[in-house]
Amino acid sequence: MAILDRLTAYGPPALVLRRAIQLSDSGKPLEAFPLLAIAARAGIVEAEYRVARCYLEGLGVPPSRSEGARWLRRAADHGSPDAQSLLAALYVAGLAAQEPDGNGLESQSLFERDSSREPEFAAAFGLAKKAAEAGSATGQAILAYILSRGPEAMRDLDAAHGWYEKSAAAGCPEGCLGLALSLARRGQPAQTAKVAAEVRRAADAGLPTAIYLLGVLTEHGRGMPADRPAAARLYQLAAEKGLPSAQFRLGLALIEGGLAGQDIAAGEAWMRRAALAGNIEAAYRLGDRHVKRSPP
Repeated sequence: MAILDRLTAYGPPALVLRRAIQLSDSGKPLEAFPLLAIAARAGIVEAEYRVARCYLEGLGVPPSRSEGARWLRRAADHGSPDAQSLLAALYVAGLAAQEPDGNGLESQSLFERDSSREPEFAAAFGLAKKAAEAGSATGQAILAYILSRGPEAMRDLDAAHGWYEKSAAAGCPEGCLGLALSLARRGQPAQTAKVAAEVRRAADAGLPTAIYLLGVLTEHGRGMPADRPAAARLYQLAAEKGLPSAQFRLGLALIEGGLAGQDIAAGEAWMRRAALAGNIEAAYRLGDRHVKRSPP
């Protein structure tokens, strides 16, 4: 098959891409990437997007956020809603910077370390809007997030709610979670069951924040019957996925024994993980416990 792939590399770019997808779907990213790169350099949009994902996820090539963002920009400029949505998400998360402005810094960016930056909402907005209007459910959720959580000048909560509704209707987990939070912000008691239902949809898709919030709703019986052991299991699942707020809540529950049994050592271990991840309340609680245990 290696000979076939070498011969394929000289064929039409569409054929090269088709073979690359076959290899990728067969779990052979190392063999797939060179062919994807050939198709991407030929200007095939799907290949550009796939190359970007390979760099971002380290599939068949060393991971590089900057190279991933560069290929996303090419695919986004060529009209890919998926690329537009993902690049917008990177901008919002502060994980990508806009292209150099032609002032001679292009070569410097090749050697720049991948690092988190401040969110670039202005750059994200245009991309998310294009993707949302093209029907991308992910783009709709990102646009709604910008309209609800971005800079004050960009905010439009009614428009955000509408985009969240579209995204959730298409089954996007982030859209479901965003719609739930938007409904909760409106403070209408009659919508409590709807909030819980949308949070559950997002949690069933594996979103850690949604799993944690479902635990909160389950613990306090909001929009569903209260079930403290089930809440503890949800906190555990979200904590294992690395969510600091869930790690703190699980740690507190294990220390106090209020949800599903007491295990102080395990509780403090989860508290430490939350504190190391930046949860201030977890750090305070651990410090307070240490002081109280220390001899006078």
